Amino acid sequence: MRSLAVIGTGVAGMACAYFLRYRYKITVYEKNDYVGGHTNTVSVPEGDRDIPVDTGFMVYNNQTYPNLIRFFKHLDIKSMDTSMSFSVNDVKTGFETSYTSLSTFFPSAADYVSVERYKLLLELRKLFKAGKAYLESGSDLELTLAEFVKRHGIDELATEKFLLPMTAAIWSTPTDRMLDYPAHTLFRFLVNHGMLGFGEQFQWKTLIGGSQQYKQKVLEATNPFIKEKTAATQIKRQDSKVLVRDSNGGTRAFDEVIVATHADQALELLENADPLEQNLLSLFKYNINPVALHSDEKVMPTKKKAWASWNYRYESKNGQMAGSTHYWMNSLQNVSDKQNYFVSVDYDGQIDENKTHWKFTYEHPRFDSEAIQAQRSLHQLNAQGPIYYCGSYFRYGFHEDAFTSALNLVTQLSDGKDPLS
Repeated sequence: MRSLAVIGTGVAGMACAYFLRYRYKITVYEKNDYVGGHTNTVSVPEGDRDIPVDTGFMVYNNQTYPNLIRFFKHLDIKSMDTSMSFSVNDVKTGFETSYTSLSTFFPSAADYVSVERYKLLLELRKLFKAGKAYLESGSDLELTLAEFVKRHGIDELATEKFLLPMTAAIWSTPTDRMLDYPAHTLFRFLVNHGMLGFGEQFQWKTLIGGSQQYKQKVLEATNPFIKEKTAATQIKRQDSKVLVRDSNGGTRAFDEVIVATHADQALELLENADPLEQNLLSLFKYNINPVALHSDEKVMPTKKKAWASWNYRYESKNGQMAGSTHYWMNSLQNVSDKQNYFVSVDYDGQIDENKTHWKFTYEHPRFDSEAIQAQRSLHQLNAQGPIYYCGSYFRYGFHEDAFTSALNLVTQLSDGKDPLS
């Protein structure tokens, strides 16, 4: 049996180890003291029980997560419906709204007589129409979001109160960097996810008991292969083998290696990257995002009617929109009826330490035109081996994308047989 090293245990790495465990003698390297990457359910003591709260992967839907749904069905994982409502809170001006319904769009009586609110509705309709027309035209595919907004005369009211906050929250990226995002890719994503129109949103789902439920099923089959707190520090081609050096000082030779990490981490691991690896992997950049699980309600809109499942809070600093995203886990996952729990991303000193349950740092891919261009050639990395790649950077940067990239690779290494068919 040929030997295989899998580097990383995000959903891509877990999937590769799970599906290939009968075909290879597998060793999995994980630098953290837990397995799962963004599949990270944190338990918070509450009275005589522990509350499971997801802090990374939280939700999915039937329309745009087809392969994950097949995987969850394969593992017999149960889900429930949830709401993916969205709110915006401009701290400086006091503007607060939730885009859940007309009622929450006007969270106070004064908002019903606000000229700005009605202008925003008109500008949103203009934005939705322009975005869909742009996709249908199939032209100007290289436009950035900033160029699209300028060319189509989209008012800053629609960009600052909706478009930039929503996309910054989706991709965990600062609003100024979202302006560099390729417009065609962005609007295609929004349309595909029912986010570019009134009343078009899909029914979202979350896993009962948290994403740990599917991770535990995978670990039951793969745990003997996993080396936690053991980072791969160098990957080197040598003759017909691949050498993997780890953080404990060990070096092992493998027939094949799957690098299921972020693109920049993959490139850093390679001792002798070939020109294709260097040219493609170097084009992907990442945001470092501090994350906290807490119960401090002051991060939320002051008007309770404006609360939503995910809430973007921003204020102007030095001419820039300094923003943070706050997930209301009681709404998303029905975690408790005793107190509120929030997962905050890119918070900046906004949270009471005494109300903080857990802290961590995640990284998310940041896409620009060069990265989108590079995606079209990523399949070439897996053409020959013995080093292969997968991860969320192969598409939009989300759980489905990471899993699908792994599923495609597993199918390739399994003589074309889809393991879920």
